[in-house]
Amino acid sequence: MNKHNRLLLNIVSQKSRFLYVFLVFVGALGLSMVTGGVVSANLYARLNNRSLTIGTTEPGEITSYTVTWQYPASSTIGSVRFVLCADPYVLDACSMTPAGNMSSALLSSQSGETGFSIASQTANEILMTRPASLAGTMQNTYVFDNVMNPTGIHSKFYWQIFTYPTADGTGTPNYISSVASATASPIMINTKVPPILYFCAALTIDDWCETVDGNFIDYGTLDAENGHSSSSQFGAATNALGGYVVTVNGNTMTSGNKKIQALATPTAYQTGQAQFGLNLRANINPALGQDVYGDGTALVTADYDTPDMFKYQDGDIVATSATGTVFNTFTVTYVVNVPPDLPSGVYNTTLVYICTASF
Repeated sequence: MNKHNRLLLNIVSQKSRFLYVFLVFVGALGLSMVTGGVVSANLYARLNNRSLTIGTTEPGEITSYTVTWQYPASSTIGSVRFVLCADPYVLDACSMTPAGNMSSALLSSQSGETGFSIASQTANEILMTRPASLAGTMQNTYVFDNVMNPTGIHSKFYWQIFTYPTADGTGTPNYISSVASATASPIMINTKVPPILYFCAALTIDDWCETVDGNFIDYGTLDAENGHSSSSQFGAATNALGGYVVTVNGNTMTSGNKKIQALATPTAYQTGQAQFGLNLRANINPALGQDVYGDGTALVTADYDTPDMFKYQDGDIVATSATGTVFNTFTVTYVVNVPPDLPSGVYNTTLVYICTASF
């Protein structure tokens, strides 16, 4: 090999060694970057299954905050710090603080890892503490009452969470995370329900007074040997919280200054006696009437609630409902009996049913 060739070979060899050293250096640099990334990620592990639930999203309202999470592995936990921030980046300083307030917050409930109390708090920070002990991986839930929401309409905010193995929030946190929430202007829905009373009275009616028919009863000729009876109906419904009462009003049957005696107490039907009365039940004697029906909760009052027993007194309450109710239909049976010596004449009366609701 001549001198020129030996020189060329030596130059190539030197270049190869330089290239080899450069590649090794680049490889080492790449390895250093990967290794550095793994260490950074593991330095602050994140909490699992974390969430923040607030009692109301209305800005500036005093409400409850429920925060929950799981530790990814068993860890020593002595304190937890919550920081109210306008950004979620727990590795950055909390430079923007929304206008909420945690300074009066109360730790009202805790489950999972318990034994915590509030060690200190400011408008945007709470530090919980307990004697440091090993925490498991169950779900942990903490409820804070008396927290004031940020005041901005549509304001996003975050609770940053730092957990520490120490009891006083010092040293390096072993977990960091954040949970998000937001305030929102409430959707206002407004309506009104007026006082409602359905009521009707006639010879026959149907549900909700859709059809009302007749208002005159003619007994024809009265005599002592035969009894006389007839019926009418009324119905009612209301949304009044105090329910309603129905009264019957008017005189017994009269002809001038002559009258058929009204029954002052519940009395059995008997021909040949002076009787004017009514009840609101299904009767056997006479075979007329019907018990109250419908989906409502109204009731017949006691003096008018016994089959085959009749009474009448002006202004008596005959039906009641203790509270608001849907429709009920009542059937009223009237009985008229006369003695043989009743003076002749045209006897009549007008009865008025009045329903009064208590709104």
